[in-house]
Amino acid sequence: MLYVVARVINSPRGSVRPRGSIRTARLVIVDVPDRTTVDDVRAALERAGRASEFSEAGVPFGNHEIRSSGRRWPYGISGIEDATRITWERLTRVPTRGEGRSVTLRFTVRSA
Repeated sequence: MLYVVARVINSPRGSVRPRGSIRTARLVIVDVPDRTTVDDVRAALERAGRASEFSEAGVPFGNHEIRSSGRRWPYGISGIEDATRITWERLTRVPTRGEGRSVTLRFTVRSA
């Protein structure tokens, strides 16, 4: 089974584009076992530290949706062929010591 994380942009009223949403694939997850739900995929992305890649204004998965190939793609999703691909096994595997996970540190400078 195939899952896609897509960014959704809604067309505002009065825009040149036709009314509706534009969906662009950001990540394609391949070889996902049957009976895996959207919530399972979301949780796997969060455990792997990849949820921040799909946040908008600090909201995890803001303006993004996760869709499976088992459902009809709504209005079509563009860029599936060009999006980054990852296997389910690689996404859910615990990273080795050499791979690690990224951590962002923010430092505050205080004047004396």
